Amino acid sequence: MDTEALAVAAVKAAIAKTDYLVDYIKDKDKEPMWDGSIYAYSSKRKSNADWNGKAAVQVKGKNLEALDTEEIKYDIEVVDMKNYKREGGLLFFVVGINEDGNTKIFYKALTPYLINKILEGKEEQGTIRINFGAFPIQKNEICNVVMDFIRDAKKQELFTHDKIPTLEDFINAAGKDISYGFQYSGIGYDRSEPYKYLFDHETYMYVQNTRLNITFPIEHIQRIEKAGHSVIGDITIGGKLYYDRYEVVHKLEGLELHIGKSIVIDFIKDNNVAKVNYKLKGNIKEQIQDIQFITDLLEKKLANINGMDFPIEPTDEELETFHIEDAKQLQRQLIIIDNMLNALGVTKALEISNISTKEDDYLRMLITAFVEKKTIRFKENKVPSVGGISIGNIYLMLHFRQMEDGSYLIENFPEIEYGVSGAYKDGEMFSTSKYIIMKADDLIKADNIQCKRIVDELMLYENEGHYINSNFTLLELIKAYDQTKNKEYLNEAIRLAEWLKKADCLEGISTINYLQCIARRSELTDEQEAELLELLELCADNEQMKAGIHILLGNYKMANKCLDKLDVDKRTEFCEFPIYALMK
Repeated sequence: MDTEALAVAAVKAAIAKTDYLVDYIKDKDKEPMWDGSIYAYSSKRKSNADWNGKAAVQVKGKNLEALDTEEIKYDIEVVDMKNYKREGGLLFFVVGINEDGNTKIFYKALTPYLINKILEGKEEQGTIRINFGAFPIQKNEICNVVMDFIRDAKKQELFTHDKIPTLEDFINAAGKDISYGFQYSGIGYDRSEPYKYLFDHETYMYVQNTRLNITFPIEHIQRIEKAGHSVIGDITIGGKLYYDRYEVVHKLEGLELHIGKSIVIDFIKDNNVAKVNYKLKGNIKEQIQDIQFITDLLEKKLANINGMDFPIEPTDEELETFHIEDAKQLQRQLIIIDNMLNALGVTKALEISNISTKEDDYLRMLITAFVEKKTIRFKENKVPSVGGISIGNIYLMLHFRQMEDGSYLIENFPEIEYGVSGAYKDGEMFSTSKYIIMKADDLIKADNIQCKRIVDELMLYENEGHYINSNFTLLELIKAYDQTKNKEYLNEAIRLAEWLKKADCLEGISTINYLQCIARRSELTDEQEAELLELLELCADNEQMKAGIHILLGNYKMANKCLDKLDVDKRTEFCEFPIYALMK
């Protein structure tokens, strides 16, 4: 039996029945790595004007006992794989042949990107065993395989070289002129429903430099199981609005509507019954909303989704599994917790799904303290007066006031009247704010404290000692901005810096700190630079001040000269100031 002739004949016969492909595959071809090409055309005329490109091919025969498999394995020489990559890829056919001479075609579309993935870590091997899938028998599907390969091989030209740039290199070079997407041939498919094609075909995701039209493959997708897209549309029950958007997920078996975080309505193909699946997910606000929706839906048995009525008919068994009364009780508890956190000044939603046992204990403690208005007893003999607790994604700063009976009254730190005093060197006392204890990490973490409230309170005191304390708090606000780039920190830092600058009691420091805030938002004006130059003359003996001024003026060499004159402790101190970050 001439397996090579049978193999080539099988591939040629498959290509011959298509409308857009022509094979140039030779029998008994003597080339060691290629057996010819398949040409693709955009028209059934197959004229030169309609030519789309060609795919290099290799055809091998393999004896198989049975042809009813959808996948086989075949060994390919590593050196051949490297050559396929350099030449732009290859359509590799392995034709299974049984003892009666019957055939079945298997293939692998070896694009440059995929070859590189296969070779990764195996460059020194002699051969690589590769999975081959069944080649389609429908003429349109045959065209899709070949045309997809030709298009993807062209788009992956960068991967034919030995030195391939990284994705990060490509994106940095492309700048903002990039887009992401995929392409497919889709002959015989409705192009308005691309997911149907992707259920049965491999594809590649690309990032493209839109200005130079250069593409970079980022993922090879063998098959997709689901494809979803968001839809803007109201979901109501009895005229009450619950959601203003939802997600439609297409799959082979039908489609799903994903509503909120917890509800999936499954529409099975060829089945008029919709199945409602419910698994509580999301943050506390999302769970409250989802419980309300699912309980109302099960009671009303009708929802309107984007103008269309969707009736459901849950069985008694299904209704029993939902435990409606338990869900309502849980919702009441979640509402109590959410309202309590809102009252404490927390604006973000609690991620409640994965809180630990300890965090759950904290929640119970907070409910006792702020909802039931009771004091708390701790095992520890002494509890710090100010402390923080973490619950999920939320961090709270609290005040613990010890009562006569040894229990503690827990208070929201921003709400307390907390007299704080400082002392001058001569022992004289001055009043200051409770917020001077806060560092950058506290400002970032504390969800019950708003920056505006901090600055408002700091601006209530007017004495030299408090101005000095407020300046340190200002530096912490700037550090918080540098760490997070949250503009709220910078805006409030500027407001506080303006107040300190107006007080004019810190001998130029307030000017430097105000302008370092401005420098983080925009370039300094000529007038502001002139103000710094004037200040530079007034602090000729203060190397730290001079270094800060030179940094703001962009004179980094001069700044370093000033720092070199400092002793180790002073230099270390300066490097911890946020102004040093402007130079780094």
